[in-house]
Amino acid sequence: MHSKFIIVILFSFIMVNTSCQTKKYTPLDYSENMVIFGSGGGFAGTVNEYCILQNGQCFFKKAGEKVFNEVSSIEDNKVNQVFDIYKTLSLQEIEIKAPGNMYYFVKFGKKEKMHEMLWGAYGQDPPQKLKSYYDFLNSLVNNQPTR
Repeated sequence: MHSKFIIVILFSFIMVNTSCQTKKYTPLDYSENMVIFGSGGGFAGTVNEYCILQNGQCFFKKAGEKVFNEVSSIEDNKVNQVFDIYKTLSLQEIEIKAPGNMYYFVKFGKKEKMHEMLWGAYGQDPPQKLKSYYDFLNSLVNNQPTR
């Protein structure tokens, strides 16, 4: 009788632990909204980019790398801000594709349909709300502990 009780307790413990674990994704296999942002260009033409998934996972792809590497998780309230601010500022209505020698970008949406905003060309300044959003994203990822 005692061994059956222990088995039931162990089984319950395993079920609770596995059901509470969050599934880990990569930007390639994630089907919900994500935001990808970064900068590139210059003499070497390098591109550095971050990706924040709606589940809070944060990835970084360094210049010259082919895949994103997970660097941290962002707290729920902050990741909600990332996606809420995009909609509140109506950034989906901004159409800008004006890269310069050095350029900046924000992409938002699901992997198969992303809205891209690209700027950096001389004399083609993006709207201030886009620059502020980009600065917010950078401050968010630069203040996260890395894994």
